Amino acid sequence: MSVYLGKYFDKVYGTDILNSAEKTSVNTSAEQKFACAKEISKIKGKLHITLNAKDTKLTDNSYELSMMTLTTIGEFLNPERGVGVAAGWRATASKISININTLNKAGQPIVRWNKELTSCTIDLPIVGDTNYSSIIIDGLKKGGKIK
Repeated sequence: MSVYLGKYFDKVYGTDILNSAEKTSVNTSAEQKFACAKEISKIKGKLHITLNAKDTKLTDNSYELSMMTLTTIGEFLNPERGVGVAAGWRATASKISININTLNKAGQPIVRWNKELTSCTIDLPIVGDTNYSSIIIDGLKKGGKIK
């Protein structure tokens, strides 16, 4: 997912994070962060993703659903292919927070945005089908516009 986010920020915000990271000879996160510090400062606070299980004990199914959701978000933000950023989607707000909550209930995921379109909450069921990408993508689309 980090590569998708790097590509997303490079394309949408005009940063050079991926090139800066590749110039480091030793591939440690500390050295990459140092090499990318200028680029990272341009996007600081633009996107925050939280995966929150609260007091819910994750089952194999809910863990798989959480990981699939993170992958779906990464694919949505991928500027090279997909139905999100690659198709021209851009967030309405300049800063976005995505909170993923695993709830102790069955059913389908619920994706909702606050009125300002700065915060997206994805409530995941603890049991259910793990193929909910289309529901999550449709929900994410509501936080922006196709340009």
